[in-house]
Amino acid sequence: EENNLTADQVESAASIHRSGQNLLHLINDILDLSKIEARKIELNISRIPIKSIADNCQTEFSHMAKEKGLALKTHIEEGTPQTITTDELRLNQIIRNIVGNAVKFTEKGEVCLAISKPDSSLVPDHLEREDALAISVSDTGPGISQDQLSLVFEAFKQVDGSISRRHGGTGLGLSISRELAALIGGVLSAQSTPGQGTLFNLVIPRAFRFPDKKSQASQKTPVPKPEDTGGKKRFTGFPDPPLPPDEKTIAPAQDNGTENKVTRPLGKTMLIIE
Repeated sequence: EENNLTADQVESAASIHRSGQNLLHLINDILDLSKIEARKIELNISRIPIKSIADNCQTEFSHMAKEKGLALKTHIEEGTPQTITTDELRLNQIIRNIVGNAVKFTEKGEVCLAISKPDSSLVPDHLEREDALAISVSDTGPGISQDQLSLVFEAFKQVDGSISRRHGGTGLGLSISRELAALIGGVLSAQSTPGQGTLFNLVIPRAFRFPDKKSQASQKTPVPKPEDTGGKKRFTGFPDPPLPPDEKTIAPAQDNGTENKVTRPLGKTMLIIE
């Protein structure tokens, strides 16, 4: 059966598809970043096997690595606990961003994901080494200079524009990953040597614990809710707008022929919908 598209048309269709995928990834990344900044991310904490982290990495990226001639290795250090209690979806999202970048920007050599007890120098102050787990991703890519290393976690920042244009990307993945790491109680850091590769270290608690509810409640801002007033709904909780200096009495309602009336009694604004 003959193909109904020419080679040029196939290439154009593929380009359109790639552009659509890139736009979709950009929209999803921006939505994730917006949710994080608005503190609207919900965590689903469960116990997950450590081995599944390494298995998921191989399943998702082994084909991409093989196409580039890279070795994709995973290693679980002896003595590492068999399970961890955290948000599996957010943890996998962090690892996917880091490993995906490593495979994408590495032209030869290998990418390795290692799970172990963290080095003491990597453990943040709020964690004890015995209660923490380290997930490290190393590569043999081009590396990043020290003066640019701090930029990798900034939103929309990409260290090498020429490489980024060749491989695509939004410049949001690592920024989102660092925020998600903090959300699940951990920290994400990077070390790199130009010409030798980059190492990302994710250190998280082995058992995530939600912050104290009392401290959370003190930080919450009440959200205005609709109030039922006998068939008529109005929203309460919004501050009243200031009255003009000469407005001291009740302003009469203006009937403009519709069923909606606005009254302004002594500094209060009320919208009544009948």
